[in-house]
Amino acid sequence: MGFVVLQWIATFLYFCETHVILNKPFQTKADFEHTFKEYFEPLCNFINRYINNWEDSREIVQNTFFKIWQNREKIVVKTTTKNYLFQAVKNTMIDHIRRSKKIVELSDNIKEKLESSAIDSEAVDASLIKKSIIRGLSHLKPKNRKIFELNKFEGLTYKEIAEHLQISERSVEDNIARALKSLRLFIDQEENLNN
Repeated sequence: MGFVVLQWIATFLYFCETHVILNKPFQTKADFEHTFKEYFEPLCNFINRYINNWEDSREIVQNTFFKIWQNREKIVVKTTTKNYLFQAVKNTMIDHIRRSKKIVELSDNIKEKLESSAIDSEAVDASLIKKSIIRGLSHLKPKNRKIFELNKFEGLTYKEIAEHLQISERSVEDNIARALKSLRLFIDQEENLNN
């Protein structure tokens, strides 16, 4: 009897190693709500340990749950639900940090260009430049804006964008150049209106 049990356990362990046991924990609204209520606060605490900002932590966790709800039909959890959620919010946090960093880098870049144009550096406020960039982006054509955001905020290369949108790398390069030119003109116009 003992040998049969050991053989069965060995067979089961081999099966587990060679076949992933799949889990679909977000199929029904009730399952999703239960998971949300159970994990929302622990996930916020987890993210807040990294970024030390409760508002952003809650936003990151909410965005993660929103993405999960939108893609619930496609999601197959290959680990525990807990591990999946913690990895998902960690990935969303990394994306959030990258976007924030790209916006800051972009505003610093424009600030340097403005400073090199003999403008008093104390008159240039980074938060105003950041707001100008965001307003300027809203004036771009949708395709132009998407390509610019994929490159500058998401960190994709021209080649990756070209493959993703099924266009040539040259087209991506032209769109980025047009977007930068439009943003410079927009910021210059706003600067002139404020003076």
